[in-house]
Amino acid sequence: MVTSSHSLIGEWAQDAGLELQVQGPSRQLSVTVDRVRVHLLELPSKGILIESRIMDLPLNPLDRDRMVRRAMGFSVGRLRDSSAALVADAQASCLMLQRQLIDPSSARQVGTAIEQLVNEVDLWRAAL
Repeated sequence: MVTSSHSLIGEWAQDAGLELQVQGPSRQLSVTVDRVRVHLLELPSKGILIESRIMDLPLNPLDRDRMVRRAMGFSVGRLRDSSAALVADAQASCLMLQRQLIDPSSARQVGTAIEQLVNEVDLWRAAL
């Protein structure tokens, strides 16, 4: 059965001419928008978690700490202008941006949220 959030995501992707890929048992959807890989996961609350990788973290602990401090400083400056949150993946191997879209009502709303996250990822990549 296709859920309403998946339907909206599918409608947006079709309108944008983009191909969605389904990954894993969670049925996470992935799509590439302007060279940025975006992952979408339907939440039990009817919302959508939208996330994308900014960059891999350095293996050297000193370089890693320096990069995380720099990213945290940039994150504080973005709080007022962005609904995306800075996170690390479960292995603490990369920095990502996440955004939650609560109970989306249209494919356009989904597309706007994805485009905003893609723009944020581009900004972050340029800044870091």
